Amino acid sequence: MILYLWFTNLLKIPYVRFACFQVDERPGASLKTQQPTNFQRAFSLSATNYIMVNQVDSSGFLAGGSNRYEDLHYNISQSSSWLSNLSRKHLLPLGITPKQSTILSILAAKYPESLSIQEVRKSLADKMSDASRLIDRLEKKGLLEKFPSDFDRRSNRARITEKGKELLDEVLRNRPDFEGAIADRLSDSEIDSLNKLLNRLK
Repeated sequence: MILYLWFTNLLKIPYVRFACFQVDERPGASLKTQQPTNFQRAFSLSATNYIMVNQVDSSGFLAGGSNRYEDLHYNISQSSSWLSNLSRKHLLPLGITPKQSTILSILAAKYPESLSIQEVRKSLADKMSDASRLIDRLEKKGLLEKFPSDFDRRSNRARITEKGKELLDEVLRNRPDFEGAIADRLSDSEIDSLNKLLNRLK
């Protein structure tokens, strides 16, 4: 049994009595239990949008664990979720998502030049993002224009529009509110130190 538990932990395979929690990325949403249990370890593949948690009590809340690597994984996952929700909250009044805002920023940096869809995808932090679908939605909003490449008619390129640049200016004007929410929790020196540490994990 000990060897089996060690092996399942090594491969991050959920044990039959483990509890799995899935992240709901909507603002204000909480973790949802899939298989309720008491004080059991939970492991699951992050690629399926699950997080690894240490201890679960009878009410479904997480309790601190003793494994520093699990704590690191959990804290980074939770912090990423918090930042994503914060970004959504500030972009919601403008009618775009964080990923759409990122694409506009990428295209604005190259303006007046354009980028291929493949180049946009490579510039995104999440390489699994459906860049084509995101660009199609931005095109429907009039925030960018999409057109065939002069060199390969099968390939499309994208360029930010004046409307897109105006919206991006509005995003930047609201940036202090976003940064202020982070500054309420971390000092400038703490942010610099955290950035240096996280850069080493890339």
